[in-house]
Amino acid sequence: MKNINKYTNLAEYVADTNRPTNESTVSSIDESKVLKFDGKNVLVDKPGAGIGDILVYNTKTASLQFIKLDTYNAATLPAGITPIGVVYYRTENRVNVVAKNNAGSAKWAAEYIVKLSGFDEAGGSFTVTVNSTSTASITYAAGASLATIATAVASALDVAGFKSSGGWSVAANVAANCVVITRNNYTPAITGISVTDTANKVVATTITPKDYQCTLSGLVTAYGSITRKDGGSSSYAGANYPKFYDFYYNNGATDTNQALQASSPVRYSVFNAVSNPILTAYYGTGEAAYAAYIQDKMVKYPYSKNAIIDDDGFKNTNKLATESFIDVDGTTKPAYPAAFNAKNYGVSIPGYTTGLEPGAWWLPANREMYLLVKDVLLNSLDPVNRSLTAIGGDRVLASGAVYWCSSESSSTNAWFYTGAYSTLSNYIMKSTPNSCRPVTAF
Repeated sequence: MKNINKYTNLAEYVADTNRPTNESTVSSIDESKVLKFDGKNVLVDKPGAGIGDILVYNTKTASLQFIKLDTYNAATLPAGITPIGVVYYRTENRVNVVAKNNAGSAKWAAEYIVKLSGFDEAGGSFTVTVNSTSTASITYAAGASLATIATAVASALDVAGFKSSGGWSVAANVAANCVVITRNNYTPAITGISVTDTANKVVATTITPKDYQCTLSGLVTAYGSITRKDGGSSSYAGANYPKFYDFYYNNGATDTNQALQASSPVRYSVFNAVSNPILTAYYGTGEAAYAAYIQDKMVKYPYSKNAIIDDDGFKNTNKLATESFIDVDGTTKPAYPAAFNAKNYGVSIPGYTTGLEPGAWWLPANREMYLLVKDVLLNSLDPVNRSLTAIGGDRVLASGAVYWCSSESSSTNAWFYTGAYSTLSNYIMKSTPNSCRPVTAF
């Protein structure tokens, strides 16, 4: 640091007009024990990093460093400095960093896939059985194309109750000379799909080793509920207070006589002594009382239990991302695509090892996701988003976005953050594509 200044108080710092504005400057303010950084692209090492600082790789020093919050300037950024992400949380010896960009959109778990092959050029007929339910006979003529057979299979499955609206699809794969049946949904859980062909021509081959979307992974601990500040356990809890309050103020439940630890927060219009005497007897009336009530529906942190204790996204992701299967075309596909996307996010700089190449990133566990979103502002002017915007990254959105967690909740669902209500919730299906936002820490 070229310029180091010391001031008695903030007023003295503000009044100093001789402090350089075009050079890196650090100022110590005794009264508040605060360090102020001025200038452009002020670089510090890990001990000096704080929330909102930009993680970069500096080829000049062959090391990871940090550009202090609000000092990033693209026009004067020295050569050899690559922005990687932004600090969203830190403890004494560890910084947690959110990636500059999302790692695409993906399902938490892969669909169930079966291929049908062996169709007779002379034509034939067969039935398909899903679990114990069989289709009517599916007849195909001599020389029928795979596309024609696929259409017939889809129609028969639809009549048997396995409809496209329920996540079922059938497609011809000419390259693999087969018809592919796919189920992308939370129901029914599939124990098997088979074919009956009296001519012993058509056969069914299961591609996915198990029904990933309808069974527990067996790789991570499943948490069925999350604890709120009021002590209640629910399938969801508030994660970002401004958005959580904003939504439930007008869109909460219209329940009356609600108990203190009830699951569904009520809207402000019924938060009164007539409609909800139990609540107002405890919290009082008016907007300040309602704000306290909504605060109690937030995630209980740090001293808590249930889902919020899941804080090892690195371990979760590594276990989930290594599970795979061989698809119809012979390629290896991830059984848990969201975790796979996060793990395979990375920053590679030719000729250098950053330590943040693919494999060093992960899908946040519940606690990590909470720490990522809890202080995000709806206008995106919070420290993390100011820096992400400055480096041209994808903002972390408290409103609108849906982010997968690496935490599992049940055989069919996984945890996620939804910006529509600002909750950490357990009720979204593993078959749903959502954003994958990688994080790392060191």
